[in-house]
Amino acid sequence: NITKLVVPDFVTVEGCQFSVTGVAAKACYKFKKLKTVEIGNNVSTIGAQAFQECKKLKEVKLGRELTQIGYKCFYKDSKLKKVLIRSKKLKKVGKESMRGTPVKHYGIPEGCGKKYKKLLKKAE
Repeated sequence: NITKLVVPDFVTVEGCQFSVTGVAAKACYKFKKLKTVEIGNNVSTIGAQAFQECKKLKEVKLGRELTQIGYKCFYKDSKLKKVLIRSKKLKKVGKESMRGTPVKHYGIPEGCGKKYKKLLKKAE
């Protein structure tokens, strides 16, 4: 029943603070009501199929430390139109991670245009 997901920079467990550095594979696989996702700045990897087939997902904001997006991460997210990439460190975007989405324009950091276009082309 989650409509908005925010992956924080840190979590506190029993008084100890930990950085959140990744989103597991299939973490939100086929979440039917999920509309927006905001990934924290400490997250460096998003696992394979993490947000696959979230049919109502419209907007995704990715953090500043992101280096890798997994295989079929946003596959068949048929309403996904807005993706904001805040990281200048993105090195790998898995195959088919954006296939089946209507995203045609990505918000990307200044100076990363050519590199990211090449990476994101493989994702379609």
